[in-house]
Amino acid sequence: MSGFQDAMDATRVDDIAQKLKAMPGVDTVQIDSAWVKRLAALLRILRLVLLFLGITLGAVVVAVVFNTIRLQVMTQYEEIEVSRLLGATNAFIHRPFYYTGALLGVCAGGVALGLVVLALQPLNLAITDFARLYASEFRLAPPSLSAIGFLLGVSALLGLIGAMLSVKRHLSRLA
Repeated sequence: MSGFQDAMDATRVDDIAQKLKAMPGVDTVQIDSAWVKRLAALLRILRLVLLFLGITLGAVVVAVVFNTIRLQVMTQYEEIEVSRLLGATNAFIHRPFYYTGALLGVCAGGVALGLVVLALQPLNLAITDFARLYASEFRLAPPSLSAIGFLLGVSALLGLIGAMLSVKRHLSRLA
């Protein structure tokens, strides 16, 4: 049984077992729906843990980019003042910081993807041993191109948000 979503699928397994038992020529049907329910609960917990981990790492990306851009603004204070004296608009001054934040976000996403790809092999070895206990061929698949694109896009967006928050806060103080 692969691809079940929750404990309700375990109930469907029980229903299928009853139908199989009622068929002519079938003496016994042996299932372990309790195991399916436990596995579904474990998968639900793991999904929540991964969600919270992702949210935490996203907040870390925003915080790191925020502080990096803050330091960059402080380092380039004189250049920013000269640009303002020469008539540079706020958008012109902010834009390089936004690009830097988005690039830092993409780099953070790339590092995360690299770590996931490196972790797949040892994780798959452990999962394969576990899956054999239940006569299964379960394996973790590498992320698809669309998932990679989505992750890098979200990472860039998080970096951009961190940069925007930092620029708004620190350049408004300098004005």
